[in-house]
Amino acid sequence: MPIVVVSLIDLLIDILSDKIKFFISILETNSIITAFNTENGIKSIIESIRDQVDDKINGVVWDFTKKKDRDLVASLAHKVARSKTAIDTEGKKLKEQYTVITDKIDAERKLAREALDAEKDRIRKPLTDWENAEKERKASHEGRIFGIKRLVELCDDQNSVFIQDQILALDVLIIDNFEEYEQEAKLAKFETLKKLRNILKTREIYEAEQAELKHYVLLNSNVFNANMKNELLVKQQKKLNVKQKKKHVLKLKKLNVKS
Repeated sequence: MPIVVVSLIDLLIDILSDKIKFFISILETNSIITAFNTENGIKSIIESIRDQVDDKINGVVWDFTKKKDRDLVASLAHKVARSKTAIDTEGKKLKEQYTVITDKIDAERKLAREALDAEKDRIRKPLTDWENAEKERKASHEGRIFGIKRLVELCDDQNSVFIQDQILALDVLIIDNFEEYEQEAKLAKFETLKKLRNILKTREIYEAEQAELKHYVLLNSNVFNANMKNELLVKQQKKLNVKQKKKHVLKLKKLNVKS
């Protein structure tokens, strides 16, 4: 069988300076095949990779604000993943060739996948933690900015007192701790205040019109009530006059009878 050289990690990585290099040895296909047919052979390869990694990265303090360090860790984790792929690929070939050891190969492949996935995650964990922290930090800033802009929606159809309170609260809000989002936050505050003041102006005009309309309705209602009262008095006076007239007529009749 011809020897095929598989580079598990074939690049030199400069970790700290040009004098400190990282290198994981090249494996031959025959070495992987031998490992599959040897007790704990794949485990030995995994431990060898892990030892080489630990020998070079233990004690290194990463600065993930620097692209160089982020690229180095991501690249190293990727190369370990390539080691997993190389072992898994050769395992598949052996499974086809040696059906009698299928179960063993599958177990070794599973070991390689799980162990090297775990190793990849272990190596990459500091970078992953930093990336997650970055996502949370950015989400926090974006959420605060969204909260400022949402005031426009919250003030829609509210009374002028409520709108004035929101304008006052936003006006005294100090834009700080927004880091690279500071300019966006300041712009959001400026534009939101402008919109809220326009909403307030429109609302005040509306409320003034409503107050005037209410006053007009009340005034007309009072006039109407006064007219109704006058009409009632006139009717009552008419009834009284009729009664008095009837009494007078009756009195005259009585006098005529006596005479």
